[in-house]
Amino acid sequence: MKKKNLILLFVAVFFLTAGPALAKGQFLVKKQKKQLVNLGKAIFNDVNLSFNQNQSCKTCHHPSAGFADPENRVAPTVLPVSDGSIPELFGGRNAPTAAYAGFSPIFHYDAGEGLFVGGLFWDGRATGRMDVTATGDLGAGPTGDPLADQAKGPFGNPVEMALTFENTGFTTEEEVVAIIQASNYARKFEKVFGPGAFDDIAVAYNNASIAIAAFERSKRVNRFKSKFDKFIREQGGDVSDFGVEVQPDGFRKYVGPPARFKSKAFSYDEADGLAIFNSDSYTQMGMTPDGQNGGMCYLCHLTTNHEVVDDDNRPINGPAPGIYHPILTDFTYDNLGIPVNPRIAVLAGPQDTDLGLGGQPTQLDAAYGEAYPFVADEEGKFKVSSLRNLSRTAPYGHNGFFATIYDIVHFYNTRDVDPTWPGPEVPATVNGDELGNLGLTLAQEQKLVLFLETLTD
Repeated sequence: MKKKNLILLFVAVFFLTAGPALAKGQFLVKKQKKQLVNLGKAIFNDVNLSFNQNQSCKTCHHPSAGFADPENRVAPTVLPVSDGSIPELFGGRNAPTAAYAGFSPIFHYDAGEGLFVGGLFWDGRATGRMDVTATGDLGAGPTGDPLADQAKGPFGNPVEMALTFENTGFTTEEEVVAIIQASNYARKFEKVFGPGAFDDIAVAYNNASIAIAAFERSKRVNRFKSKFDKFIREQGGDVSDFGVEVQPDGFRKYVGPPARFKSKAFSYDEADGLAIFNSDSYTQMGMTPDGQNGGMCYLCHLTTNHEVVDDDNRPINGPAPGIYHPILTDFTYDNLGIPVNPRIAVLAGPQDTDLGLGGQPTQLDAAYGEAYPFVADEEGKFKVSSLRNLSRTAPYGHNGFFATIYDIVHFYNTRDVDPTWPGPEVPATVNGDELGNLGLTLAQEQKLVLFLETLTD
């Protein structure tokens, strides 16, 4: 992007983002914020932004499916991945929920933990970084916001909205901006982004993605109104240690709900599921049992409240600073050992090994600050998902291998001790420390599922 265009983008973003603008911590007036969100909703719902004018962002991120794909939810074994605007063309990965995605930070390397964190898409290629070389080839240059970067991805993707499926001589950016300019909400776009809002194609394209991100960060999408949220309030605002007793060595021992447990939000079994979720497994850690095993789920799907701070490493269009209920992810990447889903080859044709994060060396280099020397260590790793709205977002896993919540819970518990599970797609980097031999009973698995079903708004 030319320097002049980039400056124009920053001017538009500084005054017109939902939540704090850039890193200054300044907020829009309520009216401006509402206008941006409403514009984003209009773009999100517009089926004209697809090759056959039959698919919008909402098609694969629908409220009825927890902002994932309702067709996948209805037939998770038959359709683990989404079809696009052009009939019979399918992608190779399951559509994740758009809800709560806006809490993911800009893609970066945490040197203290030795982990890559943030970004969006299963492989994190929507980085939100300002490095020109680390934008995931999503068009029009970086936005400074992973959610806005992600919003661009489907438009030109040939198996999604496929706007440039045929060689029309126009770029994806030109197609998108032209459709918005001819739409019945074009005046809204000009009202939000000012006179001449369509004059610069790159700036207009990025502003369209910023508007989508504003809608996806709104309370219409991120409601925090599940049974789990009610239980958190009932318990005084923090459930990260519910049902556990932390030992001197740090082991989180399962003790279950307190004596005479009473709740208007949770049943006893749902609360016990949370206790299992929050506690460690003797079996997994190779320790002599001194009580029941736990699920160790909290290690990646955090039950601590989520704090958003007003600092220089926040997306330009990010959530307002404050304390939020748990997002139930640590925003990192992991190889769970999920097998190849053979149904994808039937739908989308033969697939190369999906390397996930390890298939994006350019973004790893940018986040690391130099050539990242351990790219192979990231192969087969995919974004740790939020568990919110889980009961509506079937199937599960980056390739939709698991049709039900129980299937994936049972996999976490028994992957390394049940020989009937197929082998992992990428064996070398499988996480064998935190799952695979949890030693949970069938009743504990069922209680975990009951707890996970409380996370739906």
